[in-house]
Amino acid sequence: MLNRYAVGWIAGAFGIKGYVRLRPPVQHEGRFQPRQRVYLGSTPEAATVATIEDVIIRNRRVLVKLSAIRNRTEAEARRGEGIFVDEDDVLSPPPGSYFIHDLLGCSVETPEGEILGVLDDVFHSAGGDLWSVRRGEKSILIPAVKKFIREVRIADRVVIVRTIEGLIESQE
Repeated sequence: MLNRYAVGWIAGAFGIKGYVRLRPPVQHEGRFQPRQRVYLGSTPEAATVATIEDVIIRNRRVLVKLSAIRNRTEAEARRGEGIFVDEDDVLSPPPGSYFIHDLLGCSVETPEGEILGVLDDVFHSAGGDLWSVRRGEKSILIPAVKKFIREVRIADRVVIVRTIEGLIESQE
């Protein structure tokens, strides 16, 4: 079984030499290194091996030159594809941060034990991450900030959130 994890997604081309712009922004300055082996593709299973040739970090934006991409045209054609690494190459998240793949599927509950649903997606926005919680046929979005996220217990597959009046009701 493949144990590869996404560490970034190609957001577009940069320049004419085949550099790609990655999202999300870098959280670990040393995440990408020249000569590092990665996998490039739409899914971990379909990804093919590539080598990082160069890395440029500008204002938290990550620009990467990959051996599998030679020019701007090829870089544009790869927009939306993922950069994956083997499980052994995954860096631990900083304290208070979590891997998306660890959060997905967690039960989301209030401190009183009311089950709100299951965390099914994470969206990145200019104002911060939003956690999507599936409630039957609908989803609610909860800002991923300390004001709302009280506790995350990955081992128990539970996220405890504090809700405020109108947060849930306004989305139903």
